[in-house]
Amino acid sequence: MTIPVNDNTYPGSTFPDDDCESTELYAGKIAGTISVQGYCEEYRVNVLKDAALSHQTPALYVALPDLPAEKVVARLYFLGESKYQEDNEGILEILGISRSDAKSFGFGTPNTKAEAAVNRRKQIETICGMITRTTKEDPTRFPDLSVTRTFTNRLLNVKSTGSDALLRSSLYQMCLGIELLIRIRQQPAGSCSRGFVACYRDVVTPNISTMMLLARLCTHNVDINLREAGKDDPIKYSFYAKNHQRQIDGVVRFAEAIGWPYMDEARASIESAYTHLSAGTADLSWDVCDWLYGLSLPGKIFRHRLMAVLVDVSPTVRHLNAAPYFENGLCVKDNSYWPQNTALGRVLGGLRHARSVAGWIGPCPAPRILPNRRMTGWIRLNCRSIDKSAPLVRSTRSWESYGFMGGSGESTTQMIDAVGDIGEYIVPEPLAPRMNATPCMFKGINLELIPTPLSVVEEDTTLPKETYRASLDFEISREPVRYTLYTNPLFVSAPPCVGSHPSFRREAQMHLRDAVYVSQLKGFYPTVNRVFIINALGEGDEVVARAWCAETGRHAIVRRDVLGEECCFSCAVELASAEYGLGVNCVIWSR
Repeated sequence: MTIPVNDNTYPGSTFPDDDCESTELYAGKIAGTISVQGYCEEYRVNVLKDAALSHQTPALYVALPDLPAEKVVARLYFLGESKYQEDNEGILEILGISRSDAKSFGFGTPNTKAEAAVNRRKQIETICGMITRTTKEDPTRFPDLSVTRTFTNRLLNVKSTGSDALLRSSLYQMCLGIELLIRIRQQPAGSCSRGFVACYRDVVTPNISTMMLLARLCTHNVDINLREAGKDDPIKYSFYAKNHQRQIDGVVRFAEAIGWPYMDEARASIESAYTHLSAGTADLSWDVCDWLYGLSLPGKIFRHRLMAVLVDVSPTVRHLNAAPYFENGLCVKDNSYWPQNTALGRVLGGLRHARSVAGWIGPCPAPRILPNRRMTGWIRLNCRSIDKSAPLVRSTRSWESYGFMGGSGESTTQMIDAVGDIGEYIVPEPLAPRMNATPCMFKGINLELIPTPLSVVEEDTTLPKETYRASLDFEISREPVRYTLYTNPLFVSAPPCVGSHPSFRREAQMHLRDAVYVSQLKGFYPTVNRVFIINALGEGDEVVARAWCAETGRHAIVRRDVLGEECCFSCAVELASAEYGLGVNCVIWSR
């Protein structure tokens, strides 16, 4: 399928700088939530948006040569047979560097380990600089892969174009990506005082990062075979998808897991897709081709590609094509599906039987377009993001946050003594559901078309401009209640802890006393900068609590017993606090 980005698989990759979903351990154990690490990644990406990295293009790097495809393929074969070992002799011809200049570019023979580390850094900077220079000076030869939608069209579309120039440049880019990835993986972490990944942030551009990822996927999933070309057929190479059956099985299992309403026709189509593609009789989108060849990039691109493939292999809805935006939800028949990072995906993850599969939440009920009609197709939600507080920012705590009420008459010395007295710490009693409370009933999804401002200038006029504001209807205590999702909050799964940990008695009693039931949320606004708890222990309560957070613009910690593992009261409160945790100041206490 694909591999998440981390410092071991793709060192120096820029993917996590733009797409949190591409990182390992981003998603939480509960549907529609993220992990603590995921929250930190979200905060980091938010900070990086205002601190764009500059990439160097030193003038001393020579331009890359125009090599024939035979030499590039021979190099790819060699790298595969050598198990992708570093070879500084053979790469000189690939880079167009003479032996007399090899040492100045870092490809000389080192005498010590320290010199080898210095040389490898120079090699990495040389390869990156040559790629960047070629991409800028000749963009038609080396297109920017970070903004290229599909890749198999560059490999399989030679016959229709009548030229192998695009194929040669694509194979060349894959060769350079592998050469670069080999050296970055072998570069020791201690060779740079700023840290392993930071060594290459100024030279590894998004294009180069994507090149490395695609190169690894290509070498693992695609075999290049030489074939005899006819007079009217310029194709010298054929490409075999080694893992196409695994890719097909992935689509089938995904469709089963999300309750795809066109399961039978999708299965019949995808099972024969590669056979028809190999025979030249297929009518498939390039999304499907990329998927069959295992060339789907991680993160939001993988999520988007998977649903695009499922739509394309379902003849009934194939006319919908792929989603125009990564955040599009999908409505088909009586079902809807929402990306896990959208407001509806995060809120509806609170439903008791919500399914979270490959970044999608579904099947959910089909929404009703106000005033009263159904819709089929892709839907883009209109909701604003919320500022993310810096995690683990220690600040001076007020005495009120410890539970000391104003007017108690206690001196500062007495309060300090109380906080320091171990006898004042207790293991709090867990919250209990509201007595005789009726279950909260989820009634449906509403969508309201939002007018497009005339002043908005779209970069791509072919993309749809319509956006919809979502609202959810509930029956709470036998009364109809509607929550409008104005914002897109983050819900963080509270990690499990071992046993129960003590809390300062007054603080614990204050939080338990001030806990709010779900039936009291409508019109409730908590004290600013103080942790508060939503008691969502009743049936159907959690999704209401999440909807309230989306309406009022609040991130929250979701504490739920998952597979017998749970977070204790003290740890959940501390995780939500600004002094010891993420600073979201809200805990949804569910089960």
